[in-house]
Amino acid sequence: MQLMAKIVNAFSSAEGLLHVFEWVSIGAGALTVASLIGIALTSRTVSRQNKIAFEALKGHVAQAQTEASGAKAAQQRVETQLAKARSREAEAETKLEEIRKRQERRGADWTKFTNELYGKPTSDLEIFCQPNDDEAYSLASIMSLMLATAGWPLVQPVPIPENMGIQPPTYVDAQGKPITLRPDIQAMLEKQAKEMPPTVRAGAGGAALGSFTFGIFVVANKDLGDWQELDSATPAGALVNALNAVGLNAGVGPANNELPDNKLRIIVAAKP
Repeated sequence: MQLMAKIVNAFSSAEGLLHVFEWVSIGAGALTVASLIGIALTSRTVSRQNKIAFEALKGHVAQAQTEASGAKAAQQRVETQLAKARSREAEAETKLEEIRKRQERRGADWTKFTNELYGKPTSDLEIFCQPNDDEAYSLASIMSLMLATAGWPLVQPVPIPENMGIQPPTYVDAQGKPITLRPDIQAMLEKQAKEMPPTVRAGAGGAALGSFTFGIFVVANKDLGDWQELDSATPAGALVNALNAVGLNAGVGPANNELPDNKLRIIVAAKP
Protein backbone atom coordinates (compact mmCIF):
# COMPACT_ATOMS: atom_id res chain seq x y z
CA MET A 1 0.00 0.00 0.00
CA GLN A 2 2.82 2.34 0.74
CA LEU A 3 4.49 1.48 -2.63
CA MET A 4 1.31 2.18 -4.50
CA ALA A 5 0.92 5.43 -2.65
CA LYS A 6 4.43 6.50 -3.66
CA ILE A 7 3.79 5.63 -7.29
CA VAL A 8 0.55 7.61 -7.24
CA ASN A 9 2.34 10.52 -5.66
CA ALA A 10 5.03 10.33 -8.27
CA PHE A 11 2.54 10.48 -11.15
CA SER A 12 0.65 13.24 -9.36
CA SER A 13 3.46 15.72 -9.61
CA ALA A 14 5.15 17.07 -12.78
CA GLU A 15 8.59 16.40 -11.46
CA GLY A 16 7.69 12.86 -10.65
CA LEU A 17 6.27 12.32 -14.10
CA LEU A 18 9.49 13.68 -15.58
CA HIS A 19 11.54 11.13 -13.62
CA VAL A 20 9.30 8.32 -14.66
CA PHE A 21 9.56 9.34 -18.32
CA GLU A 22 13.33 9.48 -18.10
CA TRP A 23 13.49 5.95 -16.73
CA VAL A 24 11.09 4.68 -19.28
CA SER A 25 13.14 6.31 -22.06
CA ILE A 26 16.33 4.83 -20.71
CA GLY A 27 14.71 1.41 -20.58
CA ALA A 28 13.34 1.74 -24.08
CA GLY A 29 16.70 2.90 -25.35
CA ALA A 30 18.37 0.02 -23.69
CA LEU A 31 15.92 -2.34 -25.27
CA THR A 32 16.42 -0.70 -28.67
CA VAL A 33 20.20 -0.95 -28.42
CA ALA A 34 19.89 -4.56 -27.35
CA SER A 35 17.63 -5.23 -30.28
CA LEU A 36 20.01 -3.54 -32.69
CA ILE A 37 22.93 -5.48 -31.27
CA GLY A 38 20.96 -8.68 -31.63
CA ILE A 39 20.04 -7.82 -35.19
CA ALA A 40 23.65 -6.96 -35.97
CA LEU A 41 24.88 -10.18 -34.46
CA THR A 42 22.23 -12.12 -36.29
CA SER A 43 23.10 -10.28 -39.54
CA ARG A 44 26.79 -11.07 -39.11
CA THR A 45 25.97 -14.71 -38.46
CA VAL A 46 23.72 -14.87 -41.50
CA SER A 47 26.33 -13.05 -43.62
CA ARG A 48 29.02 -15.51 -42.50
CA GLN A 49 26.75 -18.42 -43.29
CA ASN A 50 25.91 -16.91 -46.69
CA LYS A 51 29.58 -16.39 -47.40
CA ILE A 52 30.37 -19.99 -46.48
CA ALA A 53 27.47 -21.21 -48.60
CA PHE A 54 28.56 -18.97 -51.50
CA GLU A 55 32.15 -20.22 -51.31
CA ALA A 56 30.87 -23.78 -51.24
CA LEU A 57 28.65 -23.03 -54.25
CA LYS A 58 31.62 -21.49 -56.08
CA GLY A 59 33.59 -24.68 -55.38
CA HIS A 60 30.77 -26.83 -56.73
CA VAL A 61 30.48 -24.64 -59.81
CA ALA A 62 34.25 -24.76 -60.41
CA GLN A 63 34.26 -28.53 -59.98
CA ALA A 64 31.30 -28.85 -62.35
CA GLN A 65 33.06 -26.64 -64.90
CA THR A 66 36.24 -28.72 -64.59
CA GLU A 67 34.29 -31.94 -65.01
CA ALA A 68 32.41 -30.47 -67.99
CA SER A 69 35.69 -29.33 -69.56
CA GLY A 70 37.19 -32.79 -69.03
CA ALA A 71 34.11 -34.44 -70.51
CA LYS A 72 34.27 -32.12 -73.53
CA ALA A 73 37.96 -32.84 -74.03
CA ALA A 74 37.28 -36.57 -73.76
CA GLN A 75 34.46 -36.25 -76.28
CA GLN A 76 36.74 -34.36 -78.66
CA ARG A 77 39.39 -37.09 -78.32
CA VAL A 78 36.79 -39.75 -79.04
CA GLU A 79 35.53 -37.80 -82.06
CA THR A 80 39.10 -37.35 -83.33
CA GLN A 81 39.79 -41.07 -82.94
CA LEU A 82 36.54 -41.90 -84.70
CA ALA A 83 37.43 -39.55 -87.58
CA LYS A 84 40.85 -41.19 -87.90
CA ALA A 85 39.28 -44.64 -87.80
CA ARG A 86 36.79 -43.66 -90.53
CA SER A 87 39.65 -42.24 -92.62
CA ARG A 88 41.66 -45.46 -92.24
CA GLU A 89 38.58 -47.49 -93.09
CA ALA A 90 37.97 -45.41 -96.23
CA GLU A 91 41.63 -45.82 -97.27
CA ALA A 92 41.43 -49.57 -96.69
CA GLU A 93 38.24 -49.80 -98.76
CA THR A 94 39.87 -47.80 -101.56
CA LYS A 95 42.90 -50.09 -101.56
CA LEU A 96 40.71 -53.18 -101.52
CA GLU A 97 38.74 -51.83 -104.46
CA GLU A 98 41.98 -51.19 -106.34
CA ILE A 99 43.14 -54.74 -105.61
CA ARG A 100 39.77 -56.12 -106.68
CA LYS A 101 39.91 -54.21 -109.97
CA ARG A 102 43.45 -55.41 -110.58
CA GLN A 103 42.43 -58.98 -109.96
CA GLU A 104 39.53 -58.79 -112.41
CA ARG A 105 40.39 -60.35 -115.74
CA ARG A 106 40.86 -58.04 -118.68
CA GLY A 107 38.30 -58.91 -121.29
CA ALA A 108 37.97 -58.09 -124.97
CA ASP A 109 35.79 -58.72 -127.96
CA TRP A 110 38.08 -61.36 -129.41
CA THR A 111 35.96 -61.79 -132.52
CA LYS A 112 36.48 -58.12 -133.28
CA PHE A 113 40.17 -58.54 -132.52
CA THR A 114 40.63 -61.32 -135.07
CA ASN A 115 38.53 -59.43 -137.64
CA GLU A 116 40.82 -56.41 -137.20
CA LEU A 117 43.80 -58.62 -138.05
CA TYR A 118 42.17 -60.44 -140.95
CA GLY A 119 44.19 -60.05 -144.15
CA LYS A 120 46.89 -57.96 -142.43
CA PRO A 121 50.61 -58.88 -142.54
CA THR A 122 52.02 -61.08 -139.78
CA SER A 123 55.47 -61.77 -138.35
CA ASP A 124 57.29 -64.09 -136.00
CA LEU A 125 56.33 -63.56 -132.41
CA GLU A 126 57.30 -64.00 -128.77
CA ILE A 127 55.11 -63.19 -125.79
CA PHE A 128 56.29 -62.33 -122.28
CA CYS A 129 54.16 -61.44 -119.29
CA GLN A 130 54.52 -59.91 -115.84
CA PRO A 131 56.06 -62.48 -113.46
CA ASN A 132 53.89 -63.86 -110.64
CA ASP A 133 50.75 -62.32 -112.12
CA ASP A 134 48.01 -64.82 -112.95
CA GLU A 135 45.85 -62.21 -114.65
CA ALA A 136 48.65 -61.12 -117.00
CA TYR A 137 49.52 -64.73 -117.82
CA SER A 138 45.87 -65.58 -118.52
CA LEU A 139 45.50 -62.60 -120.86
CA ALA A 140 48.75 -63.48 -122.68
CA SER A 141 47.55 -67.06 -123.18
CA ILE A 142 44.17 -66.02 -124.61
CA MET A 143 45.84 -63.45 -126.84
CA SER A 144 48.23 -66.06 -128.18
CA LEU A 145 45.32 -68.32 -129.16
CA MET A 146 43.44 -65.45 -130.79
CA LEU A 147 46.53 -64.40 -132.74
CA ALA A 148 46.93 -67.97 -133.96
CA THR A 149 43.28 -67.90 -135.05
CA ALA A 150 44.07 -64.76 -137.05
CA GLY A 151 47.02 -66.43 -138.80
CA TRP A 152 49.90 -65.50 -136.50
CA PRO A 153 52.31 -68.15 -135.11
CA LEU A 154 51.05 -69.94 -132.00
CA VAL A 155 53.57 -69.34 -129.21
CA GLN A 156 53.62 -70.16 -125.50
CA PRO A 157 53.65 -67.05 -123.27
CA VAL A 158 56.31 -67.10 -120.54
CA PRO A 159 56.93 -64.89 -117.52
CA ILE A 160 59.75 -62.40 -118.00
CA PRO A 161 62.99 -64.16 -116.92
CA GLU A 162 64.98 -62.66 -114.05
CA ASN A 163 68.09 -62.29 -116.20
CA MET A 164 66.26 -60.75 -119.16
CA GLY A 165 67.59 -57.30 -120.09
CA ILE A 166 70.45 -57.45 -117.59
CA GLN A 167 73.15 -57.19 -120.25
CA PRO A 168 73.46 -53.63 -121.60
CA PRO A 169 72.94 -53.16 -125.32
CA THR A 170 75.86 -53.36 -127.67
CA TYR A 171 77.41 -49.94 -128.29
CA VAL A 172 79.16 -49.26 -131.58
CA ASP A 173 81.56 -46.58 -132.75
CA ALA A 174 81.19 -44.32 -135.77
CA GLN A 175 82.37 -47.14 -138.07
CA GLY A 176 79.81 -49.55 -136.60
CA LYS A 177 82.33 -51.60 -134.64
CA PRO A 178 81.25 -52.85 -131.21
CA ILE A 179 82.73 -50.97 -128.26
CA THR A 180 84.03 -53.00 -125.35
CA LEU A 181 82.98 -51.40 -122.09
CA ARG A 182 85.28 -51.15 -119.10
CA PRO A 183 84.47 -53.81 -116.45
CA ASP A 184 83.40 -51.21 -113.84
CA ILE A 185 81.01 -49.54 -116.30
CA GLN A 186 79.68 -52.93 -117.36
CA ALA A 187 79.01 -53.85 -113.69
CA MET A 188 77.32 -50.52 -113.02
CA LEU A 189 74.99 -50.90 -116.02
CA GLU A 190 74.10 -54.45 -115.02
CA LYS A 191 73.32 -53.33 -111.45
CA GLN A 192 71.04 -50.58 -112.75
CA ALA A 193 69.29 -53.01 -115.07
CA LYS A 194 68.61 -55.48 -112.24
CA GLU A 195 66.83 -52.74 -110.30
CA MET A 196 64.43 -52.00 -113.16
CA PRO A 197 60.90 -53.46 -113.28
CA PRO A 198 60.68 -56.72 -115.27
CA THR A 199 58.57 -55.17 -118.04
CA VAL A 200 61.14 -52.41 -118.53
CA ARG A 201 63.96 -54.94 -118.69
CA ALA A 202 61.97 -56.81 -121.34
CA GLY A 203 61.71 -53.67 -123.46
CA ALA A 204 58.68 -51.70 -122.23
CA GLY A 205 60.52 -48.48 -121.58
CA GLY A 206 61.30 -45.12 -123.08
CA ALA A 207 58.57 -42.64 -123.97
CA ALA A 208 55.96 -45.40 -123.77
CA LEU A 209 56.01 -45.06 -119.98
CA GLY A 210 55.69 -41.29 -119.96
CA SER A 211 52.17 -40.06 -120.62
CA PHE A 212 49.91 -43.10 -121.05
CA THR A 213 49.08 -46.14 -118.97
CA PHE A 214 49.63 -49.20 -121.12
CA GLY A 215 48.90 -52.79 -120.21
CA ILE A 216 50.53 -54.26 -123.33
CA PHE A 217 53.68 -53.27 -125.20
CA VAL A 218 54.84 -54.22 -128.70
CA VAL A 219 58.59 -54.11 -129.35
CA ALA A 220 60.63 -54.48 -132.56
CA ASN A 221 64.31 -54.10 -133.42
CA LYS A 222 63.61 -50.66 -134.85
CA ASP A 223 61.82 -47.57 -133.69
CA LEU A 224 58.10 -48.01 -134.34
CA GLY A 225 57.35 -44.30 -133.96
CA ASP A 226 54.14 -42.87 -132.51
CA TRP A 227 51.80 -45.69 -131.46
CA GLN A 228 48.81 -43.50 -132.35
CA GLU A 229 49.93 -43.20 -135.97
CA LEU A 230 50.98 -46.76 -136.76
CA ASP A 231 50.11 -48.11 -140.21
CA SER A 232 48.02 -51.28 -140.08
CA ALA A 233 49.78 -52.36 -143.30
CA THR A 234 52.75 -53.38 -141.11
CA PRO A 235 52.68 -56.29 -138.63
CA ALA A 236 53.43 -54.01 -135.64
CA GLY A 237 50.84 -51.45 -136.69
CA ALA A 238 48.18 -54.08 -137.33
CA LEU A 239 48.81 -55.69 -133.93
CA VAL A 240 48.81 -52.46 -131.88
CA ASN A 241 45.77 -51.06 -133.66
CA ALA A 242 43.82 -54.33 -133.20
CA LEU A 243 44.63 -54.41 -129.48
CA ASN A 244 43.53 -50.81 -128.99
CA ALA A 245 40.39 -51.39 -131.05
CA VAL A 246 39.17 -53.80 -128.35
CA GLY A 247 40.28 -51.61 -125.41
CA LEU A 248 43.44 -53.42 -124.33
CA ASN A 249 45.60 -50.27 -124.16
CA ALA A 250 48.62 -51.21 -126.21
CA GLY A 251 51.68 -49.05 -126.77
CA VAL A 252 55.14 -49.51 -128.26
CA GLY A 253 58.50 -49.87 -126.60
CA PRO A 254 61.87 -48.55 -127.79
CA ALA A 255 63.88 -50.42 -130.41
CA ASN A 256 65.50 -53.57 -129.04
CA ASN A 257 68.48 -54.92 -130.95
CA GLU A 258 68.06 -58.34 -129.33
CA LEU A 259 65.24 -59.00 -131.77
CA PRO A 260 65.87 -60.17 -135.34
CA ASP A 261 64.13 -58.67 -138.32
CA ASN A 262 60.51 -59.70 -138.85
CA LYS A 263 59.98 -60.63 -135.21
CA LEU A 264 57.87 -58.78 -132.65
CA ARG A 265 57.86 -59.08 -128.90
CA ILE A 266 54.62 -58.68 -126.98
CA ILE A 267 54.95 -57.74 -123.31
CA VAL A 268 51.80 -58.18 -121.23
CA ALA A 269 52.26 -56.03 -118.14
CA ALA A 270 50.22 -56.02 -114.93
CA LYS A 271 46.72 -54.63 -115.30
CA PRO A 272 46.92 -50.78 -115.25
